[in-house]
Amino acid sequence: MGLPAIYPENLVTTISLEPELTVVLSALSVGDTVVTLTSTDTAVMTVPASVTVLDGEQSATFIGSALLVGTTVIQATYDEEAVTSSVTVQNRQIQQVTEINVEVTQVDEIDSASEVAVY
Repeated sequence: MGLPAIYPENLVTTISLEPELTVVLSALSVGDTVVTLTSTDTAVMTVPASVTVLDGEQSATFIGSALLVGTTVIQATYDEEAVTSSVTVQNRQIQQVTEINVEVTQVDEIDSASEVAVY
């Protein structure tokens, strides 16, 4: 039983997100199978030390933590066989608000001491 894949093979994510990755064995697991995980740059993304493919299953999903803008490679190793996923972590995209439209549909009684200001 080998370790043919880790998905996604190329991942683009954003700081502070926790994307899911999946390791896939070449056959169903006979007994629980522990796959070792590493990140080439733990400042960019961390992963758990291992993930277990349960008896009778062919894959297991794990969560990474995107920490810093940059690139890293996640490696999954089982029985001296390794597969990798390239990960790019980007900054959050912030949209700038340039205009806000307000429509007043009803104005109730306003006494002379009340003020209404719209900026």
